[in-house]
Amino acid sequence: MAFKLAANLSFMFTESPNLMTRYRLAKESGFLAVESGFPFGYTVQQVQKAKNDANIDQVLINVFTGDVTKGELGFAAIPGDEDKFKNSITLTIDYAKALNCKKIHVMAGIVENPTAANDTVYESNLRYAVDQFQKEGIIGIIEPINPYSVPNYYLNCFDKGHIQIAQVPHRNEPNTEGELNYKYIFSVIKDIGYSGYIGLEYKPKTTTIEGLKWIENFGYKQ
Repeated sequence: MAFKLAANLSFMFTESPNLMTRYRLAKESGFLAVESGFPFGYTVQQVQKAKNDANIDQVLINVFTGDVTKGELGFAAIPGDEDKFKNSITLTIDYAKALNCKKIHVMAGIVENPTAANDTVYESNLRYAVDQFQKEGIIGIIEPINPYSVPNYYLNCFDKGHIQIAQVPHRNEPNTEGELNYKYIFSVIKDIGYSGYIGLEYKPKTTTIEGLKWIENFGYKQ
């Protein structure tokens, strides 16, 4: 079974500071699909044009997270921020529709001391999001994030989530020196029959293009 790999434009091709340019760079590097965080600072029209000009698919986009400089990382699990959450869903759906993107990653938010109130509002907000997504043929994705990368992120269990990969501890390519044996991990992913995209959410050790050699070395294609 061949894996389907999607370049994460928020982490890869950062040789270009312009997110719009990274669509083209991903296509020129052989990728058929990309994913990204919310494209802060770019209009729907700008992102749509960059994606269409590159003739590449967008398979996932993160929900509008709010002001990350103020510690906002989504609103789904934050009591009192229900209106912010609903607005973030509406805004992100607009971008997703323009990009023909069928998956939105719903981010939970930062919660230092989770209580039952966080659990309740999280479930309620997800139900709201599902209703909105269903109208547009969009799938909502949730992703547990470990407490080392994002301390106090509400959803930090690993029972369920969209697959994204990076080496540990330096978050570089899967074939770089680190704690994880990705040849074995990929064999497990294959054995369980996973057929979705695998997001490459790593930080290239040198340049993005140079680092992509791992894909061919592992016997895969973009």
